[in-house]
Amino acid sequence: MNAVRAIYEDKDGVVWIGTEGGGVNRVLARKNFRLYRAGGKPGSLSHNVIRSIYEDSNERIWVGTQGGGLNLFDRNSETFSQINIKTR
Repeated sequence: MNAVRAIYEDKDGVVWIGTEGGGVNRVLARKNFRLYRAGGKPGSLSHNVIRSIYEDSNERIWVGTQGGGLNLFDRNSETFSQINIKTR
């Protein structure tokens, strides 16, 4: 069983559920789920332990992971890209 670590409802009413090791679930409508997991392939999550989910003012979905950094969801292709943040 995967513990839920983050829940977010975006502007369209889609519910995003981040889990402890099970990736991200996207609830599109009643009984209609989409699971996103890390898989090492382009477009997949960078890690399955999810710590946060956020939608910014430009309607972009950001997913923070433990061990895989920050991911940005592309609504058109329904894929993720890992965001590299450079610090000084």
